[in-house]
Amino acid sequence: LRYCQKEFIPSGPEHFTQSQVSHLWSDVEELQKLGILVRDLHVRNYMHGKLVNFSRAWTMYHPCLDINLDSLD
Repeated sequence: LRYCQKEFIPSGPEHFTQSQVSHLWSDVEELQKLGILVRDLHVRNYMHGKLVNFSRAWTMYHPCLDINLDSLD
């Protein structure tokens, strides 16, 4: 993860339409392609069509994140 964007989203009741559910699922698939696994999909984790809670999300392993311990000496 290179950055985290924060944005004000007003609170209020959330009601999903069928087309919004399809869009939300597409967003989850895009996150999975980026290596972010959202493990807690629930209506309370969405505000105004945006996923706002990543507290239980996992990130996939990527080899570029390996640390060469020999280079730290």
